[in-house]
Amino acid sequence: MNSLTTYQGGLPETAEDLAHFLLIAPEKAAAMRAEIRAIQKVGLAKAVYDQKLEEQRRLCDMILDASVRLGEMTKALPKATAGNQYTGKMVQDSAVHNQKPKCEVVRDLGFSPKQIQRFETLAENKDLVELEKIQAREEGRMPTRTKVIDMVQARKQRYVRDMERIDTESKIHRQFIDVVFGALKLPSSEEVVSAIVGATEGDFSVDLDRLEEAIGKLKEIQMLLRREAHRNGT
Repeated sequence: MNSLTTYQGGLPETAEDLAHFLLIAPEKAAAMRAEIRAIQKVGLAKAVYDQKLEEQRRLCDMILDASVRLGEMTKALPKATAGNQYTGKMVQDSAVHNQKPKCEVVRDLGFSPKQIQRFETLAENKDLVELEKIQAREEGRMPTRTKVIDMVQARKQRYVRDMERIDTESKIHRQFIDVVFGALKLPSSEEVVSAIVGATEGDFSVDLDRLEEAIGKLKEIQMLLRREAHRNGT
């Protein structure tokens, strides 16, 4: 298995062969880039140039697909075999018990834990891998694993922002409900007025000012909500 010709019919099936492919394919892709630059420099026919570009693109697509497949395989590996990871009990299946732990398998494949983590990230985001292939073709560039990882990070950041927004909106709505329903629970009676006057020893001007401000703010919110309801057709 000394060249990429072995993989022209498709990706290999075993983790070892996938690892071998992923170790030699980037070097082949770099050689292709140099070859394409040489074609541009000497001004060969456009058909030759386009053919080499397509070969490079297919190889880059295969690198992404192989990374995903290897990531799926390593994700399924047990981190330890002494016991069940959920119960802590000893595993009785001798085949499972004798399986190498993940750290050893990764080391034997020739990759660092960080590299395997990247492969597993790609495996967890196959939709972004496919999106990168499409966008790269539309933009006239080669698809890369780095670009997919960047897209994954952007997705995580959007998720965090969305969760923060949802939390903030929930807190504000809860505050609004507390204020409105708190006011509705307060009876409008002479007893309430007497209590306010008594508590303030007759100096309830500040309470009147605050009440006026509160009514004004609630009216503003009411107006904005009505505007939003009209915009949404509700």
